[in-house]
Amino acid sequence: GDTWKFTVQLPNGIRWSDIRPYVQEFENLDRYTTDTVQMNNAGYTDWLNKYLGDSTTTTGWTAQVHPSINGRLQFVSFGGYTPADPETVLRAGDIIQLRGKNVYQVTTDVVYSSGDTTPDILVNRVPLETTGTTYNLDIGPLAQWDVVCTQFPSWTIFARDQVSWSGAFVFYEVTR
Repeated sequence: GDTWKFTVQLPNGIRWSDIRPYVQEFENLDRYTTDTVQMNNAGYTDWLNKYLGDSTTTTGWTAQVHPSINGRLQFVSFGGYTPADPETVLRAGDIIQLRGKNVYQVTTDVVYSSGDTTPDILVNRVPLETTGTTYNLDIGPLAQWDVVCTQFPSWTIFARDQVSWSGAFVFYEVTR
């Protein structure tokens, strides 16, 4: 898998008085400064990366980069939670982050069972973190990306307090 790319097309007609502080913030960061984004705004963006697995909690879960298989992570602990036997703890498409590190997408369902209590997690790219180090997992809306805005559309004010855009904002992940 490649670097994450986010294309954000804002609708024309947003009130300039509402969007102005955000535009100023984007312009201050320009195209060179890294910032952190998280899609966790309840009802607005949290559905983009909602947890898909069957577990009733994901708190306290830990994983590490698999010591011998590229492109895999491996569960270390479920933080006191005991999944059902069997239970799909992650589904293909789930977003996971090794806390403070990079974000990955699960590519194959991950099933916990009494025969495999530390199942492997196949992800979209070879993990960039150190093998054997245990990391807390942030799952779904808890994940955070470091990004830089590479394309910044120009804007025009019309009809007194509305803004239109010449195109989309494009953000690329900056790996940690």
